[in-house]
Amino acid sequence: MRPLRLQMEGLRSYRHPVDILFDRDGLIAIIGDTGAGKSSILEAIVYALYSATSWDQRGVRALISSGAKKVSVVFDFAVGEKKWRVTRATSLTAQPVHLLECTSDADDPLARVDGEAAVNDAVKKIVGLDYDTFQSAVVLPQGRFQHLLRSSPGDRTAILKGILRLEQLEVVREMAERALSRLRPRLAAKVEERQRYRLDPVDDLMAARVRKEDAATRVSSLQGVKATLDVLRAAIAEQDERASRFNGLRQAISGAPTGMAERLGRLAELDTEIATELSTQAGLVEDAAGRERAATKLLDEANQTGVGLAQLLGASQAIPNLIEEVAALGGREQAAVNSRAGHRALLAQAEGDSIRLAELEAALLAADARKGGLAVGKDAAEERLREVSRALEAYRRKVARATEISAAVASATVALAAARSQAEAVGPEVQIARTAASTAQAELDELRRSNAAAHAAHDAQPGDACPVCSRPLPDGFAPPKIADEDVAVGVVAAARTDEVDAERKVAGFEEAARIAGEDLKSSELRALEAREAVDGSVEALRAFVGAADLAADDALLLAPAGGAVNGIARELGEADGQLREAQEAVALQRGVASERTKAVTAAAEAVRGKEREIGEAGERVTRYLGAIPEGYRPPVPVTEEACRRSLDAVAARQGQLAQVDGARQAAQAERQQEEARRETLHRRRRTEVDGPVAATAAPLANLHRCIQDAAQSLDSQTPRAIANDADLITRAVWAKDLEAAASDLCERLELARTQTFDAKSAKELERTEALLGAGFESAETLFDALTGALADRLAADRDEAEAERQIPIVAALDAQIAPASALAQDLQELSAQLTDARFVRYVATRKQQALLAAASEILSSMTGDRYGFSSDFQIVDRMGDLPRDAKTLSGGETFLASLALALGLLEVAGRGGGRLDALFLDEGFASLDGGAIDEALSELERVAGRGRLVAVVSHLKAVAERIDDVLYVHRQPGDRSSVAEWIGPEERDALVMRDVELTLLA
Repeated sequence: MRPLRLQMEGLRSYRHPVDILFDRDGLIAIIGDTGAGKSSILEAIVYALYSATSWDQRGVRALISSGAKKVSVVFDFAVGEKKWRVTRATSLTAQPVHLLECTSDADDPLARVDGEAAVNDAVKKIVGLDYDTFQSAVVLPQGRFQHLLRSSPGDRTAILKGILRLEQLEVVREMAERALSRLRPRLAAKVEERQRYRLDPVDDLMAARVRKEDAATRVSSLQGVKATLDVLRAAIAEQDERASRFNGLRQAISGAPTGMAERLGRLAELDTEIATELSTQAGLVEDAAGRERAATKLLDEANQTGVGLAQLLGASQAIPNLIEEVAALGGREQAAVNSRAGHRALLAQAEGDSIRLAELEAALLAADARKGGLAVGKDAAEERLREVSRALEAYRRKVARATEISAAVASATVALAAARSQAEAVGPEVQIARTAASTAQAELDELRRSNAAAHAAHDAQPGDACPVCSRPLPDGFAPPKIADEDVAVGVVAAARTDEVDAERKVAGFEEAARIAGEDLKSSELRALEAREAVDGSVEALRAFVGAADLAADDALLLAPAGGAVNGIARELGEADGQLREAQEAVALQRGVASERTKAVTAAAEAVRGKEREIGEAGERVTRYLGAIPEGYRPPVPVTEEACRRSLDAVAARQGQLAQVDGARQAAQAERQQEEARRETLHRRRRTEVDGPVAATAAPLANLHRCIQDAAQSLDSQTPRAIANDADLITRAVWAKDLEAAASDLCERLELARTQTFDAKSAKELERTEALLGAGFESAETLFDALTGALADRLAADRDEAEAERQIPIVAALDAQIAPASALAQDLQELSAQLTDARFVRYVATRKQQALLAAASEILSSMTGDRYGFSSDFQIVDRMGDLPRDAKTLSGGETFLASLALALGLLEVAGRGGGRLDALFLDEGFASLDGGAIDEALSELERVAGRGRLVAVVSHLKAVAERIDDVLYVHRQPGDRSSVAEWIGPEERDALVMRDVELTLLA
C-alpha cells in the first residue's frame, strides 16, 4: 500500500478542509510542534482504511472536531498497478458514508463497494493487512511503535503471516479442503453407483450367451411338437364349434313364436273398418273451420285499420281521463305565475346579504395577517432566546469540562511520579535476585561436575583405564561418592523464582509508568482541546451578550432576550382578540346568508315544480289523444264536448265488432269438438291395429334371421325378405311361408350336428397319438416344458443385454474412480501438510529467521555493532553475548529495536513480493541522542532509496535537517485549526534555525 492523496475535514484539529498530496518519493518528514496535528494525519489514514482510530476499532466519533458535526476523509492509495479511493464520513446526526472505488480499472470485481463491513473486508483483501497488522508494520502510532517487539509469540506469528503473505498457504489449504469436500461426496456417489453393477460384466456376458444358445435349441424342438398339436387342436375346436352352431340354430328356430300369420289377417280386417270412419269425420271438421276463418278475417281487417276491439277499448278508457285533464289545466298555469314572482323577490334580498359578507371577510383577513406577523416575530425572539440559552449552556459545560480535565492532568502527573518512584525502588531487588541466582547456579554446576566424575568411575576397578586420562587406576582405588543434587537444584529454582518475581515486579511498575505516561499525554492533549473549546464557546456567547460579565447569573444574562419575547407576546394577545371578534361577525353574517340562500333555493324549486306539473299535464293529454284511433280522435284545441262525441262513436263500433267475435267463437268450438272425435279414432287405430302389428315385427324378423343363418350353414336357399311398406295382407302371407321353412330346417340341422361329432372324435384320437410319440403324457406337460425353455432363453437374453449395457458404464466408472481416489488422497495429504503445525510453521520459522537476520543487521548498523536479535526476538548484547528481554532496553534502545524490526519487515516482504511499500513512524526520535538519530535516519534513507515511502513524524525540527521533503504541520491563528503544507529547503532551514535559537535561549 502506497499513499497518493489525503483529503480531510472536521478531523480533530483539522476543522477546515485539508488536501495533502503524497507525490514525493523516498524519505519524507512530517514536522510540527506538539499538539499541532501530526498524528492526526495517521489517524485519518487508519480511519479511511479501517473505519477505526489508532486506539479503538469503534470510537470513530472521537475524531470529530470540537464544534463540528461530522468528520470526512477521502484517501487515494495504490497497491501494485491499481489505484483506489476510499471515502468515509461520520456524523453526529446523519447516516455514515463508506465507499470504496477503483480509479484505475472500472472492470475490477471490487470497482465499487458500499457499506462499512463490505468496505472493511475489501480493504483488508486489497491491502493484505488487517487493522492490528497494519498498525504493527505500516503505521507505528505514537506510544505503540514497540508493539511488534513486545508481542507474544502467537500474536507476532499472526502479524508476520499477514505481512509476509503466509496467509496464501492457508488459502491454498482452504482451497484444497474445499476441493476435497466437493470431491468426496462425488467420489462416494461414484463408488456407491459402481457397487450397483456386476463385478465383471464381460464374464457375465459370455455365460449368458452360452445359456441363451442352449435354451434356443430346446425351444425350437418343443415348438415343432406344439405346432402339430396346435393344428389338431384347431381342427377339434372347429368341429366342436360347428356342432354347437348347428344346435344353437335349431334351438333358436324351434323356440320362435307361432300363429303370427293368423293374427296379422285379423288385424288387416279391423284396419279397413277404422279407415272408413276417419274419412267421414274429416268432412265435418273442414265445414266448421271455414266458418271460423270468415269471422276471423273480419276482425283482423278491423285491427289492421286501427279500429279493432283492443284499440276501441283503449280509446273508451283514455277519453274520460282526457276530459279531466282539460278541465284542470287553467288552475295550474295561474299557480306557476305566482311562484315566479316570489322567487324574484328573494333573489334581490340574497344579493344584499353577499355584499355585507364580503366586507366582513375583508376585515377578518386584515386581523389574521396582523396576528401572523406578530407570531413570526415572537418565534424569532424565542429562537434567539434559545440560541442564547444554548450558547450559555455550552460555555458552562465546556468550562466545567476543562476544569475536570485539568484535575485529571494533575492526577496523571502524580500517578506517573509514583509509578516511576516504585520502579526505581524495586530496581535493587532485581540485581540482588540475579546475583543470588547466578551464585546458586555456579554451585550447582560445580556439584554436577564432581558428580559427573563419580558417575564415570562408578564401575571402575584398580588397574582399569582411567575414564579421564586413560592411565591405569592405582591399587586401592575406590570410586568417589555421588553427592545429592536435589538440595542445590531446589536452591537454584528458588533463586530463579525470586529473580523472575523481581523482574515481573519491575516490569509491572515500568508498565504502570508507561501507562501513566500515556494517560498524562492523553490528558494534556484533552486539556488543550478543552481550553480551545472554552475559547470557541466564549466567542459564540459574546455574539449574543456582548461585553456582559459572563460570571453573572444566567437569568441576568438571558434577561434582554426574554424581555423581547414578553413584549411581542402582549401585542400578539391584543391581535388575537381582534381576530376573534372579526371571526364571530363573519360567522353570524354567513348564517344569515345561508338561510337566505336556502329560501331562494326552495322558491326556485317551487317554480320548477309548477312548471313540471304543467308539462306533465300536457304530456298526459298528448298520451291520451294518441290512445284514440284517428277516425274517433277529437280536434285540437280539445274541448269537453268534442271528447263526449268521440266517446259515443267508439261505443257504437264496439257493439258491431262484438257480434262478429261471438260468431267466430261458436264456429271455433264446433271445430274443436269434431277434431276431438277424429283424434279418438286415430288413438283407436294406434292401439288396436298399429301396436299389435308392431309387436309381430320383431319375432318375425328374428325368425327370418335364424332361417337365413341355418340355410347358409347348410348351403341351402335363403327365404325372401319383405319390404318395409308392405300391407297387412302381404305380411300375413310372408309369415306363413316362414313358419313352413322353419319346420324343414330344424330336421336338417339335427342330422348335421350328429355328423360333426363323429369327425371330432377322430381328430382327438390323432392328437393323443402325437403327444405319446413326443414323450409327453398331456398337453399341459408339453406346455410346462416349452414355458421353462422360453423362460430360460428370456432370462439369458436379459442377462446378455444387461451385461452389454453395464460394460461401458462400469468401464467409465472405473476410469473415473481410480484417478479421483488418488486425487482425494493427494488433497487430504496437502491439507494436512499445510496446517500451522507442519509446513506453515516451517515456512513461518524460515521467514522469521530471515526477518531477524535482516533486523539484526539493521540494528547492529544503528548501534555500532552492539545489539542484534536472538531467534526468539530477545536482544543480544554483543558485549556479553547473552540474550535479554526487550523490556530491559532503554527508551531509545527500544525505539531503535522496533525501528529495526519494521525496516526488516520491509526488506523481507520486498524479497517475497510483499505489499509493504510505505512506513509511517510517529515520534520516538526524542529518546535518541544526535548520533543515534543520524544512524537511524541513515538506515531509513537506505530503505527509502529502494522505491518505498518512509514518513518520519516528529516534533524535533532537527529531524527535518537531514530530509529534503518536509510536510510542515502547524496551527492557524484565530480558530487554531491545523494545516499541513510541503515546504522548500529555505523554509525547512529557517524552521531548524528557529528551533536551535529557541533551544539556546532556553
